[in-house]
Amino acid sequence: MVTIRELWSQPVWWQLAGLAGTWNMVDIFNALARNPNYVTASMIIKPPGTEKNPSKWRGKVYQNVTVVDINDGETVTVGALAVTKGITIAYTHYLPLNSNQYSAA
Repeated sequence: MVTIRELWSQPVWWQLAGLAGTWNMVDIFNALARNPNYVTASMIIKPPGTEKNPSKWRGKVYQNVTVVDINDGETVTVGALAVTKGITIAYTHYLPLNSNQYSAA
C-alpha cells in the first residue's frame, strides 16, 4: 500500500501519472489498460544527511504496477493540515533501486 497526501482540488489518485480525469476503479483500470507501457513505481529512501549524496539512497523499483484499491474514505480532524489516503497496488516483481539514475534536486 502506498500513502499519498490528498490535495484540496482533486482526488488523491490524480497525482499518479495517467490517472487524471478518472473517477472510479473502472476508469482507473481502463486508463492503465490504454497505456502501452508497463507501469513502474519507485520507493526512494533518503537517509538523513544524504540529500546531496544520491549514492547513499536505497529503495526499490516496482514493475508492472496496477492499482487494485483506493481508500477514498473521509477522516477529518480539527487542526490537521494534511489528509492522507491509501492506495493499494499490485506488481509482478521489483528491482533494487539504482541510485545513480537520480540526481539531487
